[in-house]
Amino acid sequence: MIKQALKLMVLAVLVAGPAMVLAGTSKLTAVAEMNPTAGNKVQGEIKFIQEKGYVLVEAYLENLTPGAHPFHVHEKGDCSAADASSAGGHFNPQKGKVDTADLGKLTPDNKGTVHYKYKDKLIHLTGANSIVGHSVVIHASGSPARIACGVIQILQDNK
Repeated sequence: MIKQALKLMVLAVLVAGPAMVLAGTSKLTAVAEMNPTAGNKVQGEIKFIQEKGYVLVEAYLENLTPGAHPFHVHEKGDCSAADASSAGGHFNPQKGKVDTADLGKLTPDNKGTVHYKYKDKLIHLTGANSIVGHSVVIHASGSPARIACGVIQILQDNK
């Protein structure tokens, strides 16, 4: 029952969201609940908030190991594999020009916590190149290993 209600809410936001953003009454927001891959402990969430001319990326994560961890939007909205390989490669609708999937690097404090904000002008929450329905993958510092994965899902931010 909750899943059905959530699906209806997502559908309503997909239909009404772009118009609401254009009207300025609300901000379209998507979120990826991050879950660790096998053998890792990373958890938290990454929010994507549509602003005028860019998407604000906000990450709140715990249990990261020291070092800079690259994170990217990936092709598939599938985190089912133990190593997150089911998410596929980087999502890049520009086809090799600029890596639109690259969201920067997450560097935790001495407790393994990250609070990160970044303005991205290349990603979108609506349209043909929308990141909604794709996944976000956090990589290990200095390695392509995938340590966390989450599917980007739309929700409504009532700020």
